[in-house]
Amino acid sequence: MARPSPLTPGAIALRDAVAPGAGQLIGLRELARELGIAPQSVAAWRDAKARPVAHFREALFKLLGIPVDAWMSGEERRIADLPRERKLDRERKPSKALTSSVRKSKARRAAA
Repeated sequence: MARPSPLTPGAIALRDAVAPGAGQLIGLRELARELGIAPQSVAAWRDAKARPVAHFREALFKLLGIPVDAWMSGEERRIADLPRERKLDRERKPSKALTSSVRKSKARRAAA
């Protein structure tokens, strides 16, 4: 049995957008028709049983304003932020090889 997708901000926003009532932006069937897919697919996204692939995430952003990265789980978001965090760390402190090279260079200049 497939594991359910984590509840993401995208699923919550979609649920709010297609929920029947005064705040409804678009009906589930109408959204599915706009996207050219079965209503069951949209219902699966809404219920966090699946998540849309990239091109549907783009379409949902254009139609409903749901950010593309809103469909990422907390774990995926953490992993996606790792390269940025590492880059920031590298910008804050020079590498050991670089500081060693600078020290040697300073020592050579002082000895000359």
